[in-house]
Amino acid sequence: MSTQNTMKSSGQLGVAGILIDALKILFNGGKLMASIFVFTIFPSFLLFLGNHFSTKTLVLDLVLKIIDLQQSTPGSAEYIELMGEIRSDVGILMVTEGIFIAAVWLVCLFVMIATIYASAVNYSGGDLTLKELISRIRATWTSPAITWFYISLFNLGCTLLVWASLGFFFMVATGSSGSIALTAIAFMVALLFLCIALYLSLVSIVSLVVSVLEDGCYGMEAIGKAEGLIKGRRLQGSLLIVLCGLVLVPISGFLGFEMSNVNFTEATRLRIAVLVISIICMVKIFSLTVFTVFYYQCNEIPAEEVQVQQGKGYNKVPSDEGLP
Repeated sequence: MSTQNTMKSSGQLGVAGILIDALKILFNGGKLMASIFVFTIFPSFLLFLGNHFSTKTLVLDLVLKIIDLQQSTPGSAEYIELMGEIRSDVGILMVTEGIFIAAVWLVCLFVMIATIYASAVNYSGGDLTLKELISRIRATWTSPAITWFYISLFNLGCTLLVWASLGFFFMVATGSSGSIALTAIAFMVALLFLCIALYLSLVSIVSLVVSVLEDGCYGMEAIGKAEGLIKGRRLQGSLLIVLCGLVLVPISGFLGFEMSNVNFTEATRLRIAVLVISIICMVKIFSLTVFTVFYYQCNEIPAEEVQVQQGKGYNKVPSDEGLP
């Protein structure tokens, strides 16, 4: 399934131009983009509900047992029984969270592949049915899944290193007399790590786009290609990351705050959750669309020269220049 080109892009775009093109893709996506949104919001909300109620019950039960444990005599039959129940509750909580994380991972993988591919087809001015999109996902999901696995491991290691380093620097700074210089150093290190985190986020999301749109390019190869693609546009990409984060992070924080607000009834909290999760899903879909456009800009491929094919990623449309 190849597409014809109708959406035009005037050369290299700035940050505003990329955001505008991404909005055009969403508005021009019609039923397909609406279907992706529906398939995103419903499982996301169901997973949120399941995790909220199951975790809430487990944590409450665990806290009550810990309180009872502190009031019981060590070595007594009651103490031993409570210890066993606490270990059991912790195990159940870990299994529950593991299942939840795996389910979220699968939903996010589906949304990522669907949004990126649909955005690429729309960017080239083509048309795609939901059946064709699902067929594409079934044929190519392993590549972005492998890439995502590599990225997750790499980001986990970097996160642990960052927090360990920051903790060390701030402990030294706060534990020393006259530690203005050390505090300044700690601040500079924190700023450096922030820049590194932005760069890693940029490489991660571009490598995911690469693994979705370019067949046979995944894992470390996709990460390496993403690093090469963003050369010369790191600042632009980092600014896009920051802009998307400035919208997403406060909304996610607001959801957590409102869900823990004891002044609201459960029904009120759930209504707020539906609204906020819907907004979060919209922002995530928009962010993936933004970086699909950014990927093509890094390739220096205008929309009128992009041809997206089922199972073939992208190709440049042959130029008519030089033909008789």
